[in-house]
Amino acid sequence: MQAVQTAPRLAGRVPALPYVMELADGSQLELLEWLRVLPDKRYVARARWRDQQVLAKVFVGPSAERHCRREQRGIQRLLDQGIATPALLYQDTTPRRTCLLTAFIAPTRSLSQEWATVAAQPLLSADQEALLARALAVIAAMHRNGIWHGDLHLGNLLVNDGNLLVIDGDCIRSETLGKPLSRRRARRNLGVFLAQLPVDLSDYLPQLARHYGLLPGSIRQLQRLIRRVQAWRLQKYLKKVQRDCTSFAALRTRDSLALVRRRQLDQDHLGPLVQDPDAVLANGRFYKQGGTAAVAAVDWHDQTWLLKRYNIKSVGHWLTRCWRASRAWHSWVAAHLLAFVGIPTASAVMVKEQRTFGVLRGPAWLLLEHCGDDDLLRRWAPWAEQGLPPQAEREALLALVADLRRLRIGHGDLKGHNLLWRDGQWLLIDLDSLRRYRSGWGYRRAYARDRARLLRNWAPHSALYQWLDQALPAA
Repeated sequence: MQAVQTAPRLAGRVPALPYVMELADGSQLELLEWLRVLPDKRYVARARWRDQQVLAKVFVGPSAERHCRREQRGIQRLLDQGIATPALLYQDTTPRRTCLLTAFIAPTRSLSQEWATVAAQPLLSADQEALLARALAVIAAMHRNGIWHGDLHLGNLLVNDGNLLVIDGDCIRSETLGKPLSRRRARRNLGVFLAQLPVDLSDYLPQLARHYGLLPGSIRQLQRLIRRVQAWRLQKYLKKVQRDCTSFAALRTRDSLALVRRRQLDQDHLGPLVQDPDAVLANGRFYKQGGTAAVAAVDWHDQTWLLKRYNIKSVGHWLTRCWRASRAWHSWVAAHLLAFVGIPTASAVMVKEQRTFGVLRGPAWLLLEHCGDDDLLRRWAPWAEQGLPPQAEREALLALVADLRRLRIGHGDLKGHNLLWRDGQWLLIDLDSLRRYRSGWGYRRAYARDRARLLRNWAPHSALYQWLDQALPAA
């Protein structure tokens, strides 16, 4: 067993556990399991204190005392207004860190975890509506009592024995306690919550309104607010996937920069692969080799991945590419864009660029989840000349195109090989040219090209071509 260490200060991304802290009242707090870590700022852990399990939040750094006070005040506001939240047990402050202990509620599941069990159902099914009804009722109760949650999403609402608890007191704010929020503040807070749902429910606001009560504004006002918040969140997320953060590790050397999903870097032992992707690629099963790119399935630690290498063919080619993001980097960002907006694609795990002087870009590599070889052309080959594929597969393709149109996303090369069938849906791959358009005019041109490229997969006289030509919107 690992020796228990006693230390006055926490630091780093994953401090060793168990970790014992001496509290001001003479008791000991033993941290047992990290639940969330913001390095050198906040450490959240399942812990043991006075022979009971507790949730410990340890704040460190120059803002520790301020954040701890906000957490304590937020919890107290919720309790005073009758909003369920884990009970506050103890607060401790030292010159270098502060600690706040609350009841550890078990078993619990967040509404985000609950949503995952109903996510595959048709949009706003009875189960989905029932889940959101519970969340909206709690939000309405907070708003009626003059408080709101500054980081309101399904993950901050916990279910325990049928009760819904609000967590993360640091984000609780108030106007006049005990009196309803102003309509403007309530509308903004409700819009932020709805904008962070895993799916866009703007069209279902009238149906959802009854679970909140009298809406703080018109349906149209809320829809506009949701769209603005969604655009802001997407922009913020796409910046996050290009830097070191909780979810992604940035590995920089003198002549390269790599970004890797932090969880998979450790779990799948990707370090050596990131360090020398060409050595792994050399032993792969190639789909494409030479020219501007090489693509291969590679085996690494009992798992199959798809590894792409984007080549530089000549000095002239390098001069046209060195000053802008590589195709690998563009694909990395595009894959995370699709995942964020809910369009199925292969999960992007690693991107690496060779860089000269830290800024001039050369060859690049992209590591993806391997999603098989069951592409659209192969799967629909039996119906290339006559007949139509299964209705479920046709409807799934039309639904994908509808989502791309709704979000104004152009693929740039929508051929059959770039659509893979898995788990009852079509995955969009090969994202080198994918782009999201701001203007309707620009997207209409991109959509026309994608539509034409998709139709060219089959002969014009075939029933499949004629069905698709009629089913796909013309513009």
